Amino acid sequence: MDRSQWIEGVGALVLLGLLTYGTLDRVGAAIRTQERERVTTAAVSLAQGLLEECSTRAFDERTRSGWCAQASALTPLHGLGPEAGEVYPDQFDDLDDFHGFLRLDSLGGIPYRIVASVYYADPQDLERPALEATFFKTLEVAVHSPHLEAPIRLRRTYAYYR
Repeated sequence: MDRSQWIEGVGALVLLGLLTYGTLDRVGAAIRTQERERVTTAAVSLAQGLLEECSTRAFDERTRSGWCAQASALTPLHGLGPEAGEVYPDQFDDLDDFHGFLRLDSLGGIPYRIVASVYYADPQDLERPALEATFFKTLEVAVHSPHLEAPIRLRRTYAYYR
């Protein structure tokens, strides 16, 4: 084998290596994207599940046994959260019991931390928290995972109809 054939052989190997590297890089990127989408989909499902679970509860502790005509009669801002003796979600009987709720979960070996907060929403702008009790409560659920670039946040505003 003379020198020119040797150089051609080495050049062919270098070219093959570059093509292989490029292909493997694209395959790796596709796998990473697929994994990120799988983790994101699971996080959204966990958040939606908690929102649905909360929708089965009463609007407020004070609306469980009767009609509430005045927003000022609802649970005060500082009283949002579970009442005494309510430790587990199946014991929560109204929406604001989920304020400060924390659940650790794992799907497919990936850990998730689910955090919920509840606040009264301003009737004029439901995106803003109100400074006093209103007939609107917003539940915000944040799902954290080391496999997510940023937490997934979902929120739903619930209304009490008078």
